[in-house]
Amino acid sequence: MNKILIIHDRFQFRGGAERLVLDLANILHADIVTEFWTETTYPRSEVPHGLTVLDTSEPHMMVFRYFRAQWNFWWKTRKLIQKYDTIIFSGNNCLAAALRPLSQKQTIYYCHTPVRYVYDLLAMRRKAEPSLLKRIFYYDIGKYLIRFFYRLGLARMKTVVTNSKNVQDRLVRFCHTQSLVVYPPIHTERFAWKGQQDFYLSYARLDALKRVDDIVRAFQNMSDKKLVIASGGEDAEHVAELAKGFPNIKLVGWVEDEQLKDLVGNCLATIYIPVDEDFGMTPVESMAAGKPCIGVNDGGLCETIIPEKTGILIPKTYQIEDIIKAVQSMTPERAMLMRADCEEQAEHFSLERFAKNIHALIYTKDKTHIAIDASRSIESVQKTGVEVVSDALLTNLERMRPDTINLTFYTPKMISWLPKNLQQIISHHKFWTILGLSFAMLRDKPHVLFVPVHALPFFCPKKTIRVIHDVSFLRTPEAYCLREQLYMRMDLLRAKYICSDVIVPTEAVKNDLIHLLHWPQEKIVVTGWGIPEIKTTLHNPSKEQTNPFILFIGRIEEKKNVANLIQAFALFHKTHPHWKLILVGKPGYGFEQIIPLLETPGVEHLGYVSEEKKSELLYSASMLALISYEEGFAFPMLEAFQAHIPVIASAIPTLMEIGEDAVLFADPNDIATLASNMKRVADDELLREQLVTRGSEKLKKYSWEKVTEQILKILLKK
Repeated sequence: MNKILIIHDRFQFRGGAERLVLDLANILHADIVTEFWTETTYPRSEVPHGLTVLDTSEPHMMVFRYFRAQWNFWWKTRKLIQKYDTIIFSGNNCLAAALRPLSQKQTIYYCHTPVRYVYDLLAMRRKAEPSLLKRIFYYDIGKYLIRFFYRLGLARMKTVVTNSKNVQDRLVRFCHTQSLVVYPPIHTERFAWKGQQDFYLSYARLDALKRVDDIVRAFQNMSDKKLVIASGGEDAEHVAELAKGFPNIKLVGWVEDEQLKDLVGNCLATIYIPVDEDFGMTPVESMAAGKPCIGVNDGGLCETIIPEKTGILIPKTYQIEDIIKAVQSMTPERAMLMRADCEEQAEHFSLERFAKNIHALIYTKDKTHIAIDASRSIESVQKTGVEVVSDALLTNLERMRPDTINLTFYTPKMISWLPKNLQQIISHHKFWTILGLSFAMLRDKPHVLFVPVHALPFFCPKKTIRVIHDVSFLRTPEAYCLREQLYMRMDLLRAKYICSDVIVPTEAVKNDLIHLLHWPQEKIVVTGWGIPEIKTTLHNPSKEQTNPFILFIGRIEEKKNVANLIQAFALFHKTHPHWKLILVGKPGYGFEQIIPLLETPGVEHLGYVSEEKKSELLYSASMLALISYEEGFAFPMLEAFQAHIPVIASAIPTLMEIGEDAVLFADPNDIATLASNMKRVADDELLREQLVTRGSEKLKKYSWEKVTEQILKILLKK
């Protein structure tokens, strides 16, 4: 049986976080631990199961509260926490309870908001503090300590959940931590339409961040509009003073649940304009009663209020006049027209939906957690063949994943085209794989690690699958510096003993692993790759050009045999002086020796180009030349087949395996034959048509969907 414990900071207010904890305890049959419980919060009789209160009351000074809370949660829960299988943390100080070995526990953090007073609200809070000593101690010095312990506790969580996309974004900005969004439960069944009276309602807690005082100032200018304020808080005296002398503004203080239901059910509309609210239950409770909400276009309210359908959003940087205008435009007739949309929108945040999402989150032990190294798919990386493979596999694994697996993409930066909630940001800048990814594997303990790029982390799960793109450094060691050779040899040696399976793109790479490195054949799976996407606005342009050219795509380096390509083109150019050779790619190993050859007449080096520019060149070229000494795969060849241009290539195993009879082959060191093949393609229209037709047929063999299906079987294989 899964015993569940909820650890919550404190029960001090009748707030949304406290209500959520009580709901969680009821849904999950969980016990609750909290630091203290005051009379201003919910009655203890509402706790459905066990309750442990660590201290008796709230300390007077904020600094004492923080340190006492850290001590209480860390020390006083040390024995209690061992009795439970799943621990849910709710709040910020409570994370101190996680600063001990909990590797056998399921740890979940439900984040209502990060510690904002040491992040985005730091300047405002510091400015509002009258004591210079407190400003220095609490904010200038204390912020570093609080941030440290908060991030330390956060790192101990196996799953992080936030109550809104707004808070999800904050966690990324402040702590580089990814999370899942599970909207908090709203007791929509407790709120219902009861009628429409002539008052507007505010029941947000009275503090500076809720800005109820601005609502009061607006109603000071609307004597014909009634406002009821049903709440209390530290700003109560200030708000009461503002309302004094205005009979249309009524303060009733905190009210019982039944009285609040009557107020919400009978009001004309509610008003809620907080500063960057985390989520905001008030608008949803209001909508559950069929009442629209006048809110502010900021924070979590943007996720709940649909403008002109379930309420009105005033500008983020509003003036009092904006509140007045919104109230005046929310007439009884307009509010009535919004009733059905309000009630429909509220159902998206019901208790039943929350319970379903929480159960799915907690009871996922039967699912396979697959970690994926996504480091080469960030936007700042210049894309070569390896990155093309990584992008395509990540896209299709996310799209085609079955319900039996949970994916986590580990990355140094956010990847815009992958779901945010599936990404885990590891912010190490140096030694990202060896240190950052390694520690993440130790912390998260995924069932499977899939590495579609180069190196393995130092620590790997028992089941680790990796892609080996090629082993060309073994066949052409002269094309690599000694450091690269040693690094790649050591990495392959580790992969041989660590990986349960390796994926390779061609039979040629598989044979190299077997014959050169003595890998066991049963460990190697050949999947091939799919067809790369060509981004261009050109469609079947004419190949009849006044300035035809041969295109090369790849690094300008020794192993790509660029020197021999240029020399072969020089021979060809003597009889075809109007032709050009265009080289596309960034410099690689041995580029210094190639530089003088770039001065050869007709040769142009464009360097690294965008995908769009590369595609335009492919569709405009007359032929593609790919005469490398070694290749793991041949994306430029498939791209040429797509662009309907003929290909000349070197007679090496990988290229012959892919090109077969759709390509003219030659020994990569036979410059005369290479030049002759250029001439044959340039002069023989029938040959060009035959090669293009055969190339188009070859494309039918390659599909990212088929590759992904094969990889998923490998990842899920027991």
